[in-house]
Amino acid sequence: MKQQILLIPLLLIISFASVFAVNSEEGNELEPIDITIHSDGSTIAIEYEDIGVFEQEISGENYILWINNVEYTIEKVTQVENMLNLLIPSWIEISDYDELTLTFFSDNQLNDKGVSLMSFEKRTIENTVQYEVKFPDYYPNFSWNHINTHLHFHKNIDLLNEEEVQFVAHQSPFITLEKTHAMKAYGSTEKGIAAETRQLKRINPNLQVLYYWNGFVHYDVYEASEEFQQHPEWVLEDSRETSNTNYDLTNPEMRSWWVQSLKEAIVNSNTDGVFVDALTQITVENNKNYWGEEKFYELGESVFKLLEETRSAIGDDKIILVNGIRSVNEQTNGTQYADYVDAFMIEHFAFLQAESKENILLDLKAMDNMGKKGKMVLLKAWPGWYWRENEFMDQYSQDELIALANDNLDFPLGCFLMGMHEYSYILYGWGYAHTQGWMEDYEKLKQNFGKPLSNFKKEGWILSREFENGKVMVDLENKTATFEKSFFNYYANSQTSTLVDSLNSDGLDYFEKVKNPDPKNNTATFVGKFKNQPNEQTSISFYLNGSLDSESTTQFKFQLYVKKGSHLSVLNHSISVNITDNDGLIWEEELPIEQYNEWINYTIEIPYDQLKNLELNTIQLRFDTPDNDKVLEYYLEGVMGPNVVSNAIELEGYSNKYGNEVILDLKSTQNITVSNDLTFQLEVDTDIYEGLDNVFSSEKRLVLNLPKPLVSSTSKNIKINITKGSIVDESDNKLEVSSKININNKTTTEFVEYYNTTKRNSLVRVDTLLNTASIIEDSATSPIITSFFPDTSTLKFTRGENTVFSFLQFNLKKAIDLKTSSTFSINIYQKSEDESITDNMISCYLRKDNKTETQVKVDKFITKQDEWDNLIFDFSSVQLLEEEYNQLLFFFASPDYDFDASNKSIFIEDIRGPELMNFTIEVPVEDKITSSIDSEAILVVYPNPSSHNIMYFNRDVTEVYVYNLEGKLIFEETSDQMRWVNLQKINSGIFLVKVRLPDGKYYTQRWVKQ
Repeated sequence: MKQQILLIPLLLIISFASVFAVNSEEGNELEPIDITIHSDGSTIAIEYEDIGVFEQEISGENYILWINNVEYTIEKVTQVENMLNLLIPSWIEISDYDELTLTFFSDNQLNDKGVSLMSFEKRTIENTVQYEVKFPDYYPNFSWNHINTHLHFHKNIDLLNEEEVQFVAHQSPFITLEKTHAMKAYGSTEKGIAAETRQLKRINPNLQVLYYWNGFVHYDVYEASEEFQQHPEWVLEDSRETSNTNYDLTNPEMRSWWVQSLKEAIVNSNTDGVFVDALTQITVENNKNYWGEEKFYELGESVFKLLEETRSAIGDDKIILVNGIRSVNEQTNGTQYADYVDAFMIEHFAFLQAESKENILLDLKAMDNMGKKGKMVLLKAWPGWYWRENEFMDQYSQDELIALANDNLDFPLGCFLMGMHEYSYILYGWGYAHTQGWMEDYEKLKQNFGKPLSNFKKEGWILSREFENGKVMVDLENKTATFEKSFFNYYANSQTSTLVDSLNSDGLDYFEKVKNPDPKNNTATFVGKFKNQPNEQTSISFYLNGSLDSESTTQFKFQLYVKKGSHLSVLNHSISVNITDNDGLIWEEELPIEQYNEWINYTIEIPYDQLKNLELNTIQLRFDTPDNDKVLEYYLEGVMGPNVVSNAIELEGYSNKYGNEVILDLKSTQNITVSNDLTFQLEVDTDIYEGLDNVFSSEKRLVLNLPKPLVSSTSKNIKINITKGSIVDESDNKLEVSSKININNKTTTEFVEYYNTTKRNSLVRVDTLLNTASIIEDSATSPIITSFFPDTSTLKFTRGENTVFSFLQFNLKKAIDLKTSSTFSINIYQKSEDESITDNMISCYLRKDNKTETQVKVDKFITKQDEWDNLIFDFSSVQLLEEEYNQLLFFFASPDYDFDASNKSIFIEDIRGPELMNFTIEVPVEDKITSSIDSEAILVVYPNPSSHNIMYFNRDVTEVYVYNLEGKLIFEETSDQMRWVNLQKINSGIFLVKVRLPDGKYYTQRWVKQ
């Protein structure tokens, strides 16, 4: 029997009353006696006194079923005596707390007695549905105490590094590893996913991992592909010219190969199920034009067979997640698979072809109903761009993109909260590579709304929903969301929130981050664990970043697990909640420990009417036990309470991994704004940099863009000072001139200099500089003089006339050591008149021995004009084809097929990259080397050997460079004239010191620091 491919049409809300005008005489219409719904939610019964016989069936299109004021169609109407039975489509699930009404628009059809049915609008239906949903035991963990996330990504170069694997293993209860994951390191997707799964489950054995396997499009990145390629009859014939190779699912042998390959991969990788991609591509109506109508329906039926065969092969305890549900052109596709799968992804939510308010509502209706059916639903949210929009993304650094993504999270998060049910998860990123937003801990996803108190309701295009800890409203027309939170997180997943300044404990044997002892009843991965010390008062204090705000809530909540051993005979232990201000204890309440060896929720009411006008800024949990000589184990999680009103702006500052940015994150629930003239001074150890005003600002983050990498991994003392302008939050707290912020050093990239126009003689790593189809001026007049680029001359690169490819090529003296780093830095300047280019970008290539087959590249669009801009080319996510690259190339506006970049120019400065392999300094032949104090010598460095930090010279010098014996530049200083330098940061060893005299000549001397 042919299975129906269900397409759910959007109801066009028009005035049916005007179409189906009532022509019957007054009093000549039948009115319903009663309207009821069957207990299983499948049918609505409308009872009439004497309905008679109608010549034609009454259409379901004449009815609108309103569930929480959201409109749905009726599939079919049947008549049994005086009863009309309205069949509700099977994809719709009605729970016992839904509000139901029914509208009927009469078409004036007369029965055998000349009477028509009366129209009615939104008649209330008493909800008598007996709703119960059961979830399989193999579903992953889920908690109402936080927003549940799912990660779906690939890292094709290698396995996750230590920091990444710790993040992934504890960020989500289950993840999907996308095709090509770790394929470069392991040779195939199967082996890469298997290796990553082993690594992740060693860290978190409870983590569930899904294996990516496309259900329609073939990708030649699997070992299983070898067999598929031997069977051309398994490929779907398509009249289009397409680059995709699609599976002909109507072929039983092809399906058998697909299912058995999947089964073997799941067994060998110890994964917990499968993510089946691309099923919605099969049932697009337009495909009839390319496959023929008969083939189209056969393929649709074959999808059901494929899913049945998959379940039979992999077993009843593995997750089948399909992609999925998609609403396009006001129709929803995918829910027809509900009886065959465990989970759905809504991939293009509010994005691309699904961004209209009508399609968004359809997706949320599908999410709501599939969730009520007990299905996992994963909503893939997008920040407003995706991975193919390179020109947009190149305007921002990675830290700025993350800040933008966090700012843009409100609307998709609000929509997710509208449709979510138990086992709903949100995904957030702008692609599927691991660097495209997946490795971020978004602050807005840490919120705790608690359980929903109802399903979402609709008024016009405004959706709303009540939760235990607040209310959420979404405007589908304007794409905005409003969150009215009553409770705010202080402590969750063993971490304090930005509302807490510090956490202190007294009388504890220890207080540490541990894995949850009972993840089934509280799915936080980590919790805080502590023991009391015998005969000691035990307490934990939360010092807040401000004072409690009673307008959000007057309650305080926390979850506690108390482990009781058999040695405890007395069971009247208690916990006290104390609230204090700067002067000490203000109020306390004592609660008994209700249960042992399980998670218990505790709630207290704070008497704000007694505590008016007090700045309450500390909450203390004190644990009392009558067995003072006994020890109890406590586990703490989910500490929540009123919002905290800040009395100062608290910013957490840190450098980025490249050292060319300083990031300031706000530690508050409020947003910040900055003045247009905001300017900083940066201190890095003994160096001071003035006039830094290239500031990107978002709701919660400031990014100070540095003109070049100024912070190294060894920098110790980093501060920024506001020298102009201000930062203001919503409570009018300000950071103004002279405000100083300490910066944590998170820079991990080390650069060495490859090329600098004013220091050409010190460029020991470059053998030759070549150019192709271009003009090079290595002493061109600098387009702008700044404190960071003070020299009057620079390198100018001009494209040739009517040339497709144009580039600079640096031949290096040794191969690049890509094991230490794979990042390159260049500063470019482009005049605005040279901007009008089709592909206005710089491409950084690595090449070996002039062999183009070895080359790999990273592209960056030029997005700034009339200023120096630092571009970073990071090859860490690029599949390298060689191990010993020895050429660095920069292509400008290439390829230029329309020749609109002819004679266009850019200026280049300060090219840096990783150290070279086994590199030692070559001393120029014209340099005179001295090794001892000699009054007749042209240059003397003394004392030598030295046990001091000051190095002296016997005459004025203008430049000083100190290299270790591996050729790495570890110190440099320039000045109009100097007779000494401070080398305090240099440890003991043998070094080469290279200096420049005022006449321009260079001299090199060995120097020993003891």
